[in-house]
Amino acid sequence: MLAFFLYPKVQAKAQAELNAVISHGTHLLNFEDHPQLLYIDAIVLEAMRWNSVVSLGIAHYTMKEDVYRDYYIPAGVTIIGNTWAMLHDEKDYLNPLVFDPNQFISQERKECEPEPTVAFGFERCICPDHYIALDTAWIAITSIVSTLSFMKAIDSEG
Repeated sequence: MLAFFLYPKVQAKAQAELNAVISHGTHLLNFEDHPQLLYIDAIVLEAMRWNSVVSLGIAHYTMKEDVYRDYYIPAGVTIIGNTWAMLHDEKDYLNPLVFDPNQFISQERKECEPEPTVAFGFERCICPDHYIALDTAWIAITSIVSTLSFMKAIDSEG
């Protein structure tokens, strides 16, 4: 919700997309609408990237020794991946500190680019419920966007 306060154009674009799909109260929002709500899908992915729930990831335990970029990593040690740094790398995201859902939308505007799965872990240690988490965030954001508008206070009385 912080992103909607800081980036009101994102909220307006999401509301316009919702209004185009669910016009004049023809039906309540449901998962069948998901493919038509590409921008809201991108908002979910950008929210996971922009402000990750676990900034330093979850600790992992090395089962065998390894070498990574000339760094020796012994077996049996705890390692923590800096997911915040990975999700804010300027090589992957043009302006990483700015909330911009458009970076997840393909040029053809037919699908979202691959999700920032590093927010859910690494390799075979990825959270098995990450699809449930994404769907839960998607339905929550679409429900909020379809019923509320967030804006900054005008004066000391609101």
